[in-house]
Amino acid sequence: MTNFLNIALAHAVFGLYVFPVARDKSTLTHHGYKDASTDPVQIRAWSTKFPSANPGFAPGASDVAVWDIDHGLTDMASFLAWRDRNGIPATYTVRSGSRPEFKVHMYFKGAMQDVGKWELDGCSGQVKSLGGYVLAAGSEAMHGEKHDKPGAPYEAIDGVLGVFAPTPDVVRQLRKPATAPTNNSKVPKTAWSLPVHEGENRTGFLLEQTGAMRNLGCGKDAI
Repeated sequence: MTNFLNIALAHAVFGLYVFPVARDKSTLTHHGYKDASTDPVQIRAWSTKFPSANPGFAPGASDVAVWDIDHGLTDMASFLAWRDRNGIPATYTVRSGSRPEFKVHMYFKGAMQDVGKWELDGCSGQVKSLGGYVLAAGSEAMHGEKHDKPGAPYEAIDGVLGVFAPTPDVVRQLRKPATAPTNNSKVPKTAWSLPVHEGENRTGFLLEQTGAMRNLGCGKDAI
């Protein structure tokens, strides 16, 4: 059973905001990560109400960015090699409970906008900060697309809790990968002679006008 109280209080000491999360990663408070707190009284109340909860960590409120490396790593050696090869500073790092995958969360000081998906040197994942949350080290959550697979406890694999390197430029400059180019060339419009009478492909004229109205954002009723 996760020791929510001890883990949450250990984070709160460093001004890191926490809140209770269920084993399926759903939030247990009314407003989710927005209810996160550093108040020991509130944390103890949550512990009494949700004794088996996981400690969720709210990076944004804590002025932290969590770099989630979801794919591309195989073990600790590959993580360290990737980190050093890309000039990423060492910082407090947690391995998630997903097995046999090797997924890690790197904690940096300095909040930023979330990044839904990024790719860098064979790895990909997300950045969770102002708009999301992660599970803290010590959490035990279900994994898989349906949260139906047991996982190992989240564990700190590098650094010290509360000692975070400043968010580096390599993280702040991450962007969603560009989509494959598409052919957006416009289909030439027919030079209709108005009014269009029956027998002059009036159906084609009306279909073209309907398409133009949809492109302008018109709904079914307006068309």
